[in-house]
Amino acid sequence: MSLKLFRYPGSKTTFLPTILPIINEVDGDLFVEPFLGSGAVLLNYQKCENKIGNDLNSYIIRIWKSIIEVDWEYFKNFYDENIKRFGDWSNNKEIFYKFRNYGNQKWHKSDTLDEGLFYLIMTNSCINNMCRFGG
Repeated sequence: MSLKLFRYPGSKTTFLPTILPIINEVDGDLFVEPFLGSGAVLLNYQKCENKIGNDLNSYIIRIWKSIIEVDWEYFKNFYDENIKRFGDWSNNKEIFYKFRNYGNQKWHKSDTLDEGLFYLIMTNSCINNMCRFGG
């Protein structure tokens, strides 16, 4: 079973059985993942403790910074507060758009932990993980 924190289009999760044996043949003290995305390779590569994830997508980097920096209680409070504010957006288009619009105004490009959590929720709430946000 592979580790996975969020869904992401183009995830390498299905290719882990091919990728991991190849990179496990390499010795080294540092592993650099140049196309981080969902982090499938980075999370599942166990041979090296020193890991760096990189991605050109600044939203992905913000999600990962937030995942690393917040604890479960912080995330749960963020999620629960927004469910209380808007209702369950998972099956209601109007509620989803209200949450998305609110998040775009409040957190988009704010460089905060909440910005990353907003993107994480949006990524996991959109059809085929193809989310749109921004001003």
